[in-house]
Amino acid sequence: MKIVYVSSLISNKKINYIINNSKEKPLQSVQKYHRMICEGFAKNGVNIQTLSAIPMSSKICKKKIWFEKQEKENGVIYTYLPFINIKVIRQICLFLFSIILLLKECIYHRKEKVFICDFLNTTISTTTLIMCKVFRIKCVAVVTDLPKDIGGKYSISRKINKFLQNKYDAYILVTKYMNDILNKGNRKPYIIIEGLTNVELIDNKSYNKYSNKVCMYAGGLYEKYGVKNLIDAILQIDKNDIELHLYGSGDLENYIKSLNNKKIVYKGVVTNDKIMEEERKVTLLINPRFINGDYTRYSFPSKNMEYMSSGTPVLTTKLAGIPEEYYEYTYCFEGESVKEYANKINEVLNKTKSELDEKGKKAQEFVLKNKNNIAQTERVIKWLQKV
Repeated sequence: MKIVYVSSLISNKKINYIINNSKEKPLQSVQKYHRMICEGFAKNGVNIQTLSAIPMSSKICKKKIWFEKQEKENGVIYTYLPFINIKVIRQICLFLFSIILLLKECIYHRKEKVFICDFLNTTISTTTLIMCKVFRIKCVAVVTDLPKDIGGKYSISRKINKFLQNKYDAYILVTKYMNDILNKGNRKPYIIIEGLTNVELIDNKSYNKYSNKVCMYAGGLYEKYGVKNLIDAILQIDKNDIELHLYGSGDLENYIKSLNNKKIVYKGVVTNDKIMEEERKVTLLINPRFINGDYTRYSFPSKNMEYMSSGTPVLTTKLAGIPEEYYEYTYCFEGESVKEYANKINEVLNKTKSELDEKGKKAQEFVLKNKNNIAQTERVIKWLQKV
């Protein structure tokens, strides 16, 4: 079997280049999800090649001409679509070059191939779906968010995605509730892959914990994600040995910088390797995402999976999209107010070091055994063979 994986996925080498040479830093959560799937396929002996639209805009980087050579990393062959980094022209380039490369892939050895598309990468996933229909090749959508939760109300991409969301041959979804929207009546095959962890990224190196009780959040710094409540909760706790380290970017950056309080430490955007190193050194990893809102049924926070992989205990809200089995291995908030956040954080930080270590260790063992990308993609491969 050969899988052509159509998305914005790029190699670790290239994402690190973009982070180090860009004005605005791209979010890495979707990259990590797709990369672990592709590397999992490779480790299971599948011939895996990407067709990738580099996640780039003139706001992120001034470089105009992007004509990148094919790369191979961890068994995955990365093929990049060339483009000129000007808003409308970029989309035209992606559309035209995707047709050329897809024609080649569809004509040669087509019976051995399956195309898997990042459904939300509208330009190239739409082109791929059309070409697969023409050449009668299976086209599978991998869906990390619903169209209605992405883009503005009048977004053209959003309208195209909503029109095409029921047209794929099969679906890889992150929560069971997505199936009710994308695959009404269960007419087409689907599989739930809520998240993955990479066993090879977990090392046995001993990391010295910070002497202070350090909490950490890494991700989008937005009030709608509960981050402001988290910050205010830390400030409300009447202890001087508590710190909150924040990694990422978002509309709360100016608020964070204006606080001038030693409890709140803003670290900015760094590489994922650095994030994972820090996750092992802190006392507690926190995901304060609000539970209200229909969207929580249709998303699984990849942050939680990475947190649990670190061996550091996790404190999270109970989101509808997270299967119940995960909560045995995490601490959970019991409310969403600043006071309730503060009380729970204080309660967890008052637990003994041995209890915290045991909680983190059990969570790590659970995800490494059951949710690693080799085991998860083995499930997908068996499912694809039936499809």
